[in-house]
Amino acid sequence: MVNESKRASKSWLPYIGSFFWILSFSLWIGLWFINPYTTDKASNIITIPGVLMAVFCLFGVLVSFMRKPILMALVSILSFFPVGLYLLLTPGIFKFIGLLNIVCFVLSLFMFYGLRNERHEITKIS
Repeated sequence: MVNESKRASKSWLPYIGSFFWILSFSLWIGLWFINPYTTDKASNIITIPGVLMAVFCLFGVLVSFMRKPILMALVSILSFFPVGLYLLLTPGIFKFIGLLNIVCFVLSLFMFYGLRNERHEITKIS
């Protein structure tokens, strides 16, 4: 009975991870198209680093559903340094992109230790 409640508590981690990655993706879309901090319409262009960060967000959703915590941690680190760190230190709503990268990294650690303990319990039972 206890093992099933532990599995049930671990089963929500991919959904939470996907939610945070989608939230980060929506903040990138907002940064491109409805940025309240720019006054010049010519500054609303999509740059290559912005596209790369959006691809990282979509890849983060994919690896979260695939339950690959190592890849999720790698995506979190790659998207945090240097762009997420820069945005974290800026004022405004877009600092949450950097914060969400940190949250996704911590969540990947929870997923890693949860899957590791689950595999360890399976081998102990066998």
